[in-house]
Amino acid sequence: MPEFVIDEQKQLVRATHLQDGLLTVDDVQRFNTNFDQLIAVAAKRFPRLLLLIDASKMSVQLPEVMEHFTRPERMLRGPDDRFALVVGSNLAKLQARRVLGDDSRLGAFLTSEEAENWLLATPPA
Repeated sequence: MPEFVIDEQKQLVRATHLQDGLLTVDDVQRFNTNFDQLIAVAAKRFPRLLLLIDASKMSVQLPEVMEHFTRPERMLRGPDDRFALVVGSNLAKLQARRVLGDDSRLGAFLTSEEAENWLLATPPA
């Protein structure tokens, strides 16, 4: 079961413990609903959104399931918002970068520490 946390001190929203194994469309929709609720709360509390999803333990998913995840750029509301995705291998990182595209607000990383450092080091404009 994913764990969703708003880190008040660092002013970021974090999703961790994404399950290993294959997800269903219902699993993805529940994830989207829970994460969207936290994003809405964080948007009211913080001057910008810093989002971190740790999917490093998640198995490769079916494309027809993956297409139901909310696109990261749709989660962001402003130019200073950032989204970091943690993946489990260099190959997954390359694939994530290709999916995320060239939006500089979106990043793929191999560790949560690296992702968090990137999120926090990027100053607001």
